[in-house]
Amino acid sequence: MATKGVISQVIGSTFDEHHGTREEDLGALRVELREQAQRLVTRKLLRLQQRRARAVVVPDEHELVEHALAGLATIDGLQIIGPDTAIDRGATISFTLAGIHPHDVAQMLDEYGIAVRAGHHCARPVCVRYGIPATTRASFGIYTTTEEIDALVAGVEKVKEVFGG
Repeated sequence: MATKGVISQVIGSTFDEHHGTREEDLGALRVELREQAQRLVTRKLLRLQQRRARAVVVPDEHELVEHALAGLATIDGLQIIGPDTAIDRGATISFTLAGIHPHDVAQMLDEYGIAVRAGHHCARPVCVRYGIPATTRASFGIYTTTEEIDALVAGVEKVKEVFGG
């Protein structure tokens, strides 16, 4: 058998002395190759599923951002940082609330069970350039629901009330 000759060359005669016969090694090698092939096929299928999922997910995130922008736009004193449409915008929205520091906004929203971030978000030079001390940022993903976005909008309204707005 041609395969046995190649494997014999790769394994070598000293391998037999420590690991059994070449036939046993050949059987083990076949099992290992089959397992590697299965892992490779699984990875390729996973990548294909991820590409297909991205094609479906992007419109959903776009719709979530549109929903969030529409809701946040109803809040007096709230300024959206960046585009005010979902076009050319990722699945995050940074904003400021007049008279309330973004860290206070984030802290209070956290108390309501709403997770956001506050700070410069790796954009300190831009914040300094435009005189923005920091922003509050909400992020959306495939797991985000419109109900959660509505809770964010309601939470920001509560924050305003607490701070007298």
